[in-house]
Amino acid sequence: MVNKVLSYIREFGLLEAGDRVVTGVSGGADSVCLLFMLLEISRKIPIEIFVVHVEHGMRGDESLEDAKFVETLCSENGIGYRLFSVNINETSKKEKISLEEAGRIARYDAFSQIVSEWGGSRIAVAHNRNDNAETVLLNLFRGTGVKGLCGIPPKRGNIIRPLLCLTRAEIEAYLSERKISYRSDYTNFEDDYTRNKIRLNILPYVEETINSRALDHISEASKYLRQAEEFIEKNALAAYDRCVVEEPSGNVIMLEAFEQQETIIQEYIMRMSIEKVLNRLKNISGRNIEDVLGLKGRQVGRYVTLPDGLIARRGYNEIFIEKKPEGLPQARHGRQKAAGERVPEVQIEVLVPGTCRCESLGMDIEFSLITRAENQQIPEKTYTKWFDYDKIKFNLQLRTRKSGDYIQVNSVGARKKLKAYLIDEKIPAEERDRILLLADGSHILWVFGHRISEAYKVTEETKRILIVRINGGKENV
Repeated sequence: MVNKVLSYIREFGLLEAGDRVVTGVSGGADSVCLLFMLLEISRKIPIEIFVVHVEHGMRGDESLEDAKFVETLCSENGIGYRLFSVNINETSKKEKISLEEAGRIARYDAFSQIVSEWGGSRIAVAHNRNDNAETVLLNLFRGTGVKGLCGIPPKRGNIIRPLLCLTRAEIEAYLSERKISYRSDYTNFEDDYTRNKIRLNILPYVEETINSRALDHISEASKYLRQAEEFIEKNALAAYDRCVVEEPSGNVIMLEAFEQQETIIQEYIMRMSIEKVLNRLKNISGRNIEDVLGLKGRQVGRYVTLPDGLIARRGYNEIFIEKKPEGLPQARHGRQKAAGERVPEVQIEVLVPGTCRCESLGMDIEFSLITRAENQQIPEKTYTKWFDYDKIKFNLQLRTRKSGDYIQVNSVGARKKLKAYLIDEKIPAEERDRILLLADGSHILWVFGHRISEAYKVTEETKRILIVRINGGKENV
């Protein structure tokens, strides 16, 4: 098995004589196997090893025992060792990221620190063949492009993964044959995390009932997809330089040049542009890319929101990829009543999906987007309204009334000035400036507490539905 790993290392150029290898060791089977494999390989390729253990502060005494186990292991084998203790639960809450992501960031921060201090040239981590298959399936289920189906690369920068050629069963067999002990993390056997569901339920089922060599086939497929990915990316990089202008505020995609590219190249350019602004693509799904590409056929000013605080906005001849503005504009005060009473004038830009807080009126309004299903039933509710999203021409606003506002009052297109409608509804003059409106320019979609415009009603031709709900309203009314 050592020869198998050594061949894999040589195939992908993972190690060279004289390398100083910072090695992540949790104490589990995979990382302990990695450590002993590197020790054996160091007899054939002269390398130095330094072990880093990151204690996440999640499992109490058991976590501390893991750290002690790794420290003893290093001491017995004459290997340098450093313990990092972090609180990933606190980091997760502070940064609003998952525990998995917080742990990953903490580990790679620790590795990078030791690389800098110790003069390391490589970071070795213990991903194996099972991890690769899980990653491919996880990305597939979440939605991804070709890159996400390439799985885990053997090498990325100075990070190497020498065990990607081994299955988890092979790793455990290696340790068993040499009577090498390791630690078990009980959280790996709970299906609270999505990856664990794939590991514990989906892959075993596939191997038992569909194909016992499913892991091998997924790995082979990911290898071929990686080759295709490299070819496409090379062409996309050349096109990126022709289509994208990088600015301090974000990236500008010039549509004249962009639309001359093949569809798959456009998708890659879009991913590259988003990655350039975010410095990552972890939470960007295939659906997100589709939504941004959909802006090509939309009106100026339309936009879509993306994960991690990003927004894509349609310009006249371009699409802007930029950070979403911090917060939403709050209510402004300005309109005076005859009696001298100051009435709050509300104007809040709406992001879809998202939630707007209208402080002056004391309400939260939630905006969500769904694809219309066949024979979709439209509920009749007071606090929740459904609209045909693709009929909206401008960026939506939550606001109070303005001069020129109107509403469509029937299916044949008859319009009525908002002022006339409010008078017909016998709404007192002193209340008209307080009523909250959902507006598409001067066209009012919804007079809250009253009616919606006929122009935006969901029909059989509707493709996407905007759902607007006043939070705190009764669910079924």
